[in-house]
Amino acid sequence: MHNVEHSHGGKEIATKEWLAQFNMRLPIDSSEIPDFKHWVNFNGFSPQQTGHNGYDFAAYLTQKGEVVLGLPVETNIRAVADGIVYGIYGRDGWGYANELWIKHEKKYGGLTSGYCHIVPTIEEGKEVRKGDIIATPWKDSGSEDKGPLVHLHFMMQTDWQTTPIDPRFIDKSIYAYNMIPPENPRLTIPELPTRTPFRVEHFKKVDVGTENDKFFQSKKRIR
Repeated sequence: MHNVEHSHGGKEIATKEWLAQFNMRLPIDSSEIPDFKHWVNFNGFSPQQTGHNGYDFAAYLTQKGEVVLGLPVETNIRAVADGIVYGIYGRDGWGYANELWIKHEKKYGGLTSGYCHIVPTIEEGKEVRKGDIIATPWKDSGSEDKGPLVHLHFMMQTDWQTTPIDPRFIDKSIYAYNMIPPENPRLTIPELPTRTPFRVEHFKKVDVGTENDKFFQSKKRIR
């Protein structure tokens, strides 16, 4: 993130943007996920094409070469940079579970990061440092039959949600493997071998909100 000073009518105006060279981190430490090898882009940043203004940490490739859909419920979600927790909101009627927002320090341009579909482990108004645990993923405990995919929807934005920014600026490798089409059971992952197996965690069927194909089946499948 960067402040660029411009002069306009005798006043200094700060233009705020995220920059890749700043010392930030991803919101999840992949080394804490058993058998993790690499993130798979389940539904990435595409605000103009699909209206999706963040990146879903929802799928990953294991050391055994299997794609897993759904995070472990004990996964720690961490602050990507220093800042203050300035908002924790429930999303009844839109989305599900909670969202948490961090306003980052002046050295980061005062920008914000958002963490959705989570269970907060910190209170509003608390200062955080990069890497501090702030939440865990939310899981519907009411049913083992079907439920929302356990994942983190992560956003980076300019002040007060005015301009979304692609999280690839933290680590572009999160797009090394890509589900096509996004969040759809009829998926392909061009970067992986054709017969790569995948499985769904937590539920027998997972609702991902797609219009045509609403549920992933949890039994092991070969794509």
